[in-house]
Amino acid sequence: LSHTLTHYTGGKISDALMDFTGHAAKSINMSRNRQNVAQTLERVSSLHKMNGLTELLGCSVRGTRGNGENEEKLSNGLYAGHAYAILLFQEVSVRLNKSSSKKERVPLVELMNPWGKNTWNGAFGKNSNIWTLNPELAKTLKYEPNGGTFWMQLKDFANVFDRIEG
Repeated sequence: LSHTLTHYTGGKISDALMDFTGHAAKSINMSRNRQNVAQTLERVSSLHKMNGLTELLGCSVRGTRGNGENEEKLSNGLYAGHAYAILLFQEVSVRLNKSSSKKERVPLVELMNPWGKNTWNGAFGKNSNIWTLNPELAKTLKYEPNGGTFWMQLKDFANVFDRIEG
């Protein structure tokens, strides 16, 4: 590269992956058909589990202003028009509420905000009561609440993010 990374101020994940790796990236537009998104994510997740893939994957939420690529803070703690790295898919058995001692199997996705802050504030977010209901969960997931990574249920991920690229 003839210039530093400080020259990158925005753009598409697929363009960045092409610049850094030399390989063409593929993109999945999840906002077109939300009903099939969960199935698509389950397939991506199962491929990662079966093959131990280390493919670089990113995701983003389309913004509401301008061309949809402008960064804007959302009420869920995330930023639209901002890239997040997809790190891991994992299924866990957890208690989801205080009123039940029953554990449920929940598919999760681990994401990273390159800024190291401003993470998801829904279920499995840094301040979610799920962590106190399941004290062993953070250790199981190797989760550090202030490390810039965060976990989401796959169903929430499917409803929030508009694009996966890798």
